[in-house]
Amino acid sequence: MVGSSLMFIEGLRYLPVADATAIFFVSPILIMALSVVFLGETVGWRRWTAAAVGLLGVLIVIRPGTGAFQAAAFLPVLGAASWAVGAVVTRKMSGDSALTMLAYSAVIGSLVLSAALPFGWVTPGWREMGLGLCMGVLFSIGQCFVVLAYRHGSASLIAPFSYVQLIWSGALGYLVFGSLPDSWTMTGACIIAMSGLYTAYRERVRALQKRFPA
Repeated sequence: MVGSSLMFIEGLRYLPVADATAIFFVSPILIMALSVVFLGETVGWRRWTAAAVGLLGVLIVIRPGTGAFQAAAFLPVLGAASWAVGAVVTRKMSGDSALTMLAYSAVIGSLVLSAALPFGWVTPGWREMGLGLCMGVLFSIGQCFVVLAYRHGSASLIAPFSYVQLIWSGALGYLVFGSLPDSWTMTGACIIAMSGLYTAYRERVRALQKRFPA
């Protein structure tokens, strides 16, 4: 989780918010692939096809081999990979409560980042401290809502709502930084979202088939 945050935040130094967010949504594809290797889960051809379509959407946003390509695009990709590993580890720890796992992440993240502080410490001003406090509070509120959502609803039902983040990131990026996503980014983001929505739909179908076999 620490690696995911560091890579994504570093990517925001060079990429528009909407671009970095769209690229980061490659994480569900990586989670699916890792779940096959480390969790022994079975993935059918429909979901592999949806994953391939989602990867195509990411490539449309990144546009490798063109003048619009930026090496910084690999930062949110690495962040997504870190997030995927964290998700698989979380699945392995599914016996613990959600709050316990959040506490593990917070404590370990604090220790790791505190150890790294002497190598790049910059004393923040009041503005930076206020923004950091605001970011921490909003992130904690968001995490609490996610925990509550998964407590009261199935994962296949809740997961598609994460793609609303693409809309928010584009809107806030424009309002705060004046950066409007170009047509390529919007097209790629739509493809990524449709891929994720179809994957969530297939998860729901499989869950219903297991619950109510024909």
